[in-house]
Amino acid sequence: MKLTLKDRVLILNNVLPMYDNRKNIGLKISISGKVQLLDSERKEVVMTPVGNGEYEISFKTVDAMTGVKSFDFTDDELWYLKQRVDYLDRQGMFSAETIDSYSKILDQPFSGEEYQDRWNELKGIDPIA
Repeated sequence: MKLTLKDRVLILNNVLPMYDNRKNIGLKISISGKVQLLDSERKEVVMTPVGNGEYEISFKTVDAMTGVKSFDFTDDELWYLKQRVDYLDRQGMFSAETIDSYSKILDQPFSGEEYQDRWNELKGIDPIA
């Protein structure tokens, strides 16, 4: 999956929860390890508190905002990310700032057909349509 620095910051700060069950925390740790920010990347991110524990994310350079890196997630990790973003969607926690990043996760296909079929069935998506 190709992710921008913004996507990764949102995954680390908004998508992945602080608490979950044992299996999911294992997935969170694995995902966090893959998308963690380098010190140089961390210096490019400006997080401004906007209230209610939320932050506005901005970047010091255009490259920091638009640069893309590829990450390989297992189907279990992708399933977890999709579940978390779906939860945020159902809670009305999308915004103009997050919709592109969150949609990217929801639209990412699984590598295994069985996972994709299960997800489509769960979400009521007709694969033929």
